[in-house]
Amino acid sequence: MAWERIPLGARVRHRSEGYEGWIDGWKDPDRTQCRIFIHQDRAYRFAAEEDLEVCNDIAGVMDVSKLDKSLAFIIGREDFRSAPLFCTIWTLGLYHARYMLKRSRAKDLTHTHRINSLKLEFEMEGWILGMGDSDEDDVGYFYNRLHPLLKKGFPIATVPTHDPDKPNWGLVKLVRRLSAQGRIDASSCLVRSETIIQQHKCKENALNRRDTNRHLKTIRVKNEALINSKVVLLLDDVVTTGTSLMACKKLLLDAGASEVISLALGKAT
Repeated sequence: MAWERIPLGARVRHRSEGYEGWIDGWKDPDRTQCRIFIHQDRAYRFAAEEDLEVCNDIAGVMDVSKLDKSLAFIIGREDFRSAPLFCTIWTLGLYHARYMLKRSRAKDLTHTHRINSLKLEFEMEGWILGMGDSDEDDVGYFYNRLHPLLKKGFPIATVPTHDPDKPNWGLVKLVRRLSAQGRIDASSCLVRSETIIQQHKCKENALNRRDTNRHLKTIRVKNEALINSKVVLLLDDVVTTGTSLMACKKLLLDAGASEVISLALGKAT
């Protein structure tokens, strides 16, 4: 059986010393020792791979064998200079952005339409494409996709929208429905304190859309007891750069979560 290296971003536990952290890189070019980031201490430790075991947190949250692994991706410091840690993001499918729909060669845009129906700011702009009789139909669509994948007994948090006065009620309803089946509704845990420029408008406003500080400075954690010492599922509607998911993961870990599994309904093309 071939030796398989522990991937970047994996949470690990030292077999003898017991400390836990995330694989953040290597000590030397030969990769003889892993560099482990201890989030609580804001410190690094080094250890050989054979002295480490992977904390398979995701197994207690969802069955990734049912997801398309080609749609998952890892972001970290090589992607964002301001990245606080590595973050693996899982997605349910592709999301074809509004300006790409006419040019998209995708045969089935149902997934994109359903996501748009959950995004209330698009409804105000008349962008809903009418894939169902009510928003509950769209909640049901994603519930039927997620419920068979997810285990029970863990909290589900959501990434707040850019505007605190415009919450994504569709996403909140989805979490409530999933939580009614033995999970914990933690959609109230992450709160945006002030409005920020939307990501697709960053360039015209001379802002770096890959800057996690935009989110770290404007989001706070409430109701910490819901996520303390627990593995949390962090849910968002669409992921483009992963900046907001990365920032929210850090905030939840700072607030006491033991690990954060990131999942987006759609991956922007």
